Amino acid sequence: MSATINNRLAVVPNRMTLQLMENRLNSAKRGQSMLSKKSDALRNKFYSIVNEIKEEKEGMTSLFRKSFFSLTEARYSAGDLSFAVTESVKSAAIRVTSHMENVSGVKFAVFTQVDNQEDKLQMKKSPSRTQLSFLSRGGEEIQNCKLTFSETLHKMIRLANLQTSFISLDQAIKSTNRRVNALEKIIQPKISNTISYINEELEQTEKEDIYRLKKIRQNKIKQARLKKSNSSTPRILR
Repeated sequence: MSATINNRLAVVPNRMTLQLMENRLNSAKRGQSMLSKKSDALRNKFYSIVNEIKEEKEGMTSLFRKSFFSLTEARYSAGDLSFAVTESVKSAAIRVTSHMENVSGVKFAVFTQVDNQEDKLQMKKSPSRTQLSFLSRGGEEIQNCKLTFSETLHKMIRLANLQTSFISLDQAIKSTNRRVNALEKIIQPKISNTISYINEELEQTEKEDIYRLKKIRQNKIKQARLKKSNSSTPRILR
């Protein structure tokens, strides 16, 4: 036989099993086609995210430089602000929350920036007494520093989203490609070999049945001739 037990499925060779194997082979081919399309779509999304990450990282360099330069300006104008800032801060101005999203069967961890509404209102309103104490000592530079670092943090959160998506997509593409290769290189050949094995066994069984029917027919003809010859032979009376 062309297929051995090592590269085919262990089945009973009959017509029902043959039909079942043919259905499984068609399902495997459809599954491979769908997974290949999914892999292509994920790969396109992956390369798109790679380009976005590249652009974001290129912009981050100048943004970090701008942020720390504004911090230097604020320190130059108002001196060491560490103690005053620590005393004036009651809660975090920006928080980051995370949740999972499912896109094309791939789960992503999405980070969302949540701004402190009270802090936002204070930025829009007139400065408080604490802030007024800074105005005479470089308050404008301090406010500019705050806005610049807020923008930097926003960009960092977006970059974190992109890099998380990058890792998730990379793992999803590898997993999908492994499944495609398994269907193409292992599952389909095994099913095809099993179908060949069943066809060979059915063909052999059919030949044996034909041979057996011929032998039965020949025996019947032989018996009929023998019976006819016995009936035509005259009996000898004693």
